[in-house]
Amino acid sequence: MKPKFNPRTILFGTLILVGGWFLFHRNEIRNLSDAWQVANRQIHSLSGGTASLLQTSEIAPTGQSSQKPNVLRIASFNLHNYGLVKSKRFHVLDAYAKIFQNFDVVAVQGIRTDDSNVIATLLDHINKGGRAYGILTSPRLGRQVPPLQYAFIFDTRRVQPIDKPYVVSDPEGLLQRPPFVGWFRAVGPSPEQAFTFSMVNWLVDSAAAETEVPHLVNLCRAVRQDGRQEDDVLLAGTIQFDSNELTPLVAGSDFQCLIRAVPTVVDGDWQVDNFVCDSKATIEYTGRSGSFDFLREYNLNVAQSLEISEHLPIWAEFFLEEGRSSGLVASDPSPITRPAGAEIR
Repeated sequence: MKPKFNPRTILFGTLILVGGWFLFHRNEIRNLSDAWQVANRQIHSLSGGTASLLQTSEIAPTGQSSQKPNVLRIASFNLHNYGLVKSKRFHVLDAYAKIFQNFDVVAVQGIRTDDSNVIATLLDHINKGGRAYGILTSPRLGRQVPPLQYAFIFDTRRVQPIDKPYVVSDPEGLLQRPPFVGWFRAVGPSPEQAFTFSMVNWLVDSAAAETEVPHLVNLCRAVRQDGRQEDDVLLAGTIQFDSNELTPLVAGSDFQCLIRAVPTVVDGDWQVDNFVCDSKATIEYTGRSGSFDFLREYNLNVAQSLEISEHLPIWAEFFLEEGRSSGLVASDPSPITRPAGAEIR
């Protein structure tokens, strides 16, 4: 007797498969966008992208050769949900190490974990082979569960923190995730001559960009007035606006975005990450900046790159000496004091 077609059985089986898939990827999926990205990555893999990163990229880290003795290479990198799952994928950690070793200091966004060992694992991989990178981490911030963290990862042989970092005060609740601010000095020149800068690490959710990004100039000014007397303020992170959209927002001020006309995502031509600084105050900017396309640099396919992040690191170069581009040298440095902190209004 020919068995009857039972659509309920097929539907029940499909629901079990879909539910099992979501359960397996529960640590990677926080919303429908994340689910789509995971599914898209697996579709790419089924079409021929299954090779390991270790098999496709046996390139020696380029950080040693890319660093210039008179220039700091500063970067920003959104790791996009770096947590327990990614920390157990050694090929992903090895790729992170190669990427980070290209830069002197990196503002990191997208750390999502309740386990501090996950961050320590990342730093251990970066420091393999005798590197000496340090890290500053923020409290867990935001309304998502688990909330996200910021970090600064920096080569201690090239740059040093001057004082403790802080989270920008936001008493009016203007920002879902207030920025994390670090204060750094270049290593090499004397303290009186070394380039110093405040770095504002900021991640804006796409749904909140229209209401939060217009506060960008006031945010930079608040950090400049935090009591440290530091005029070089560099905002870095995922801002969700491209350079064409940012330009009118900073019009009428001396602030400018440094990343222009280049994509900052792996799979597409969107620009969602950028640097913003004061063009008159931060004359140490060399004029060189861009995004680091690790997909092409390490000969990866899209699926392998999405395992690392949806975002490309962005970078900009600055002279090691204060006032280097104009021939000016900073006078006696301000004393190192605990700042009162910035407040966004």
